[in-house]
Amino acid sequence: MLAHKETWAGLVSLAHAGGVMSPQSAQTKLATREKHVNDTHQGGCLCGAVRYTATGQPKRVVVCHCASCQRRTGSGFAVEALFPEAQVNIEGELRQYRFVSDSSGRWLELNFCSQCGTNICLTLEVLPGARMLDAGTFDSPEWIDPRVHDFHYLFVRNAQCWSELPDDIQAYAQFYGD
Repeated sequence: MLAHKETWAGLVSLAHAGGVMSPQSAQTKLATREKHVNDTHQGGCLCGAVRYTATGQPKRVVVCHCASCQRRTGSGFAVEALFPEAQVNIEGELRQYRFVSDSSGRWLELNFCSQCGTNICLTLEVLPGARMLDAGTFDSPEWIDPRVHDFHYLFVRNAQCWSELPDDIQAYAQFYGD
């Protein structure tokens, strides 16, 4: 496990430290992201009452296998694009549910449509200033690409046996540094 300062800056600095990514691969990803810094990505809920726009590229894409993400998505994992809050504009009424982890004592705040209940995004106590958008809520989620974006697989110790993990990934048994 890598140690890090539990801040947005700490998470960003973790991007390539000690990972399996080669320096050439990291440079290619960085150059591709920089070319698309002004890209806009839109999404929303099932009923259309909540819409959002994210500008630029995510700092990383998280594939989380924790028990909470399994429960909230009804699947084996959640896929979330991590953006600075300043790059995300949300319109419509969101409801929140704050969950406090039994193991870490830290909170996770889920944001969902007040009408249809679609999970839109979440924020984490450990990452102030960051917003994680649920990847499946983007209008065209195919722009999220492991060849371009840094994918991090978290809580892989909780991965279901029917959820196969790719080879050569940045995987963490828990959260970063836990």
